[in-house]
Amino acid sequence: MPVNETLSMTANVAPNGQVVLPHGVREVLGVGAGGDVAIVCNGHQVVMMNPLLYELSIFQEAMKGEAERAGLHNDDDVMELVRGIRYELEGIPLPAVPQVPV
Repeated sequence: MPVNETLSMTANVAPNGQVVLPHGVREVLGVGAGGDVAIVCNGHQVVMMNPLLYELSIFQEAMKGEAERAGLHNDDDVMELVRGIRYELEGIPLPAVPQVPV
């Protein structure tokens, strides 16, 4: 199912509080029998997500702007940081990034 499509279904709540997720919902979430789902409540809205994607979204939100604050503005800056870390850990300098004439 494409990400931009909406899937709307109802499910019955059993007396013990269990809800059986319809097959289409399990497919969208990528979970099978015994799998986990993240349930996020915001006011009267409840969102069910694949837990790994939910944790990734939290991490991405927390990291917003960190690259710029660390002085990483482009791929060359990131590569230079990686080179420095590898040199510190392994003591082996990596070849320099070839400079493309502008």
